[in-house]
Amino acid sequence: MKNRKKNRYRPDCLGHIYHRGHRGYVIFYNVKDSLVFFTLFMLAAEKHGIHVSGLCLMYNHYHVTFEAADEQSVRRFVTDYCSRFSREFNARYGLTGKLFDSYGLSNKRDNKARRTAYAYLYNNPVEWHICHRAEQYMWDFLGYAVDKNPFYEKVASRNISRRSRKSMRMVRYLHSKRRPVLYDTLDMMMDGLADKEKRFLVDFIINEYSLIDYQRAISLYGTYGKMTDAFGDNTGSEYDVEEEYDPTAGREYKRMANFFSENKRYKDIGEAVHRPAGEQLVYLNEIVSRCKVSVMHAQRFLRIPDAKTDRVREYEAQ
Repeated sequence: MKNRKKNRYRPDCLGHIYHRGHRGYVIFYNVKDSLVFFTLFMLAAEKHGIHVSGLCLMYNHYHVTFEAADEQSVRRFVTDYCSRFSREFNARYGLTGKLFDSYGLSNKRDNKARRTAYAYLYNNPVEWHICHRAEQYMWDFLGYAVDKNPFYEKVASRNISRRSRKSMRMVRYLHSKRRPVLYDTLDMMMDGLADKEKRFLVDFIINEYSLIDYQRAISLYGTYGKMTDAFGDNTGSEYDVEEEYDPTAGREYKRMANFFSENKRYKDIGEAVHRPAGEQLVYLNEIVSRCKVSVMHAQRFLRIPDAKTDRVREYEAQ
């Protein structure tokens, strides 16, 4: 009962949710994972009347700042997109079971507390040493507040291919029907596109579905520039949700994600997870060595429980 009360949302406050993958496992391995989650999240926010003012996707967790009419709306909202994304993710990679642990929620009433929450959310990738400034990270979506193509070169209309135009029409159609962009659709749309066109399509999907009200945060600082400068001076703090402090995780997960993608030994994380335990351990040790990462982070990336790794080591020692 104590934890339930702690996670209750108060309608007169800015809510901050921290939600980690089950056992700390990675949940956003690639662009498609992030886009599927993003479109499901935004449709759920619209459905349940949640006013989103910040969202940051990290490798094994995410943060949200929002306002809502009541606690029931918040609980239905979180259950909606989490359960749907869990089903899609598990089906994609042939997995079963929980994808997320229980979420933590804190309430920020006054403007000082709100500014601190925004700084904390947007500086998560900075604290994880993924980037130097909050607006440099793609998946906190902050750059999209002032630019529709903040990370990639915009494709001129005359240079957009027929296949890209078809994909854009599909995205608009799905959004008009309040349907998410799921894995199979992303596979179909991106197949055959040049890298530049794929990046343009990612921006297009984010802009099409986004409901993030950046002005909610900007209004506390005056301008976008003043806000991002303030984020650079103050990383924020959060004492009301129990987030694991792990400053090396971001760089290590990034190195492993790049290695996994470039190595191409397995087509996706699902194939790696379903390999025999001994093969998994060999691959884990290779990742630890090649990527210069901790065993714990490699286990979380490969979704290998501690007990499983221990059993394999005991077997090999016999």
